[in-house]
Amino acid sequence: MKKLFLVLGSICLIYGIIVLMIIGFGNIFSYFFVLLGILFLLLSVFYPKISKRGRKIILIVFLIGSFLFGFLETRIVVYGMKQPENGADYVILLGSGVSEKGPSIDFMARIRAAQAYLKENPDTEVIVTGAKGSNEPVTEASAARDCLIEFGIEEKRILLEDQSYSTLQNLQNSRKLIEKKGKDIDDCNVVIVSSSFHLYRARYIAEQIGFAKISCLGSHGLRILDPQYYSREFFACIKEWLYFRNK
Repeated sequence: MKKLFLVLGSICLIYGIIVLMIIGFGNIFSYFFVLLGILFLLLSVFYPKISKRGRKIILIVFLIGSFLFGFLETRIVVYGMKQPENGADYVILLGSGVSEKGPSIDFMARIRAAQAYLKENPDTEVIVTGAKGSNEPVTEASAARDCLIEFGIEEKRILLEDQSYSTLQNLQNSRKLIEKKGKDIDDCNVVIVSSSFHLYRARYIAEQIGFAKISCLGSHGLRILDPQYYSREFFACIKEWLYFRNK
């Protein structure tokens, strides 16, 4: 176990530093792999000094944690690979980061995925979502709308939802827009467009708030950040599950 913790710690620490160099220090979860790496390295140093009972507890916690993480991550990964239904009534494009230079790499990948679907399904409308964050120059929704128009999507097909700050709010407000147009949410075919790592959680939330006919379309930004984002989703999924369970 000492060697295993040493290897895991080294890998996590190196990867964590790479993540920080790419995405910066602004988000608390940016430090996840650095902290995880330090934890594993500390375990590798002190493991020989730990009692047999303590080692057994560490092993059990490690195995249970690994199983739960692997189980949920498998579902997240597999779901992100699924393909959407054609001919949807609406695409809901979930927002992401925007800077002075425009949508982030991750967000632009989502926008491009939505554009491709809308090109192939000319009768489908799109709801672009996302408010203006404290460090964003414009709303995420307006940034997505402008890009879609630039990419050849007619403005009349685009609905703006620019009041939401979370995935739950994205979907709740999108539902309100659909219902304002006189549509029955139970009969609407909806495609949720987001990053592949995000789709499992997004669909779960959509089902909890009443969407009945849902499929999803995933996109990928920088592949090197996939371990970071997929790991974050593990905790985000648990958080959403607890939220709806206690609601």
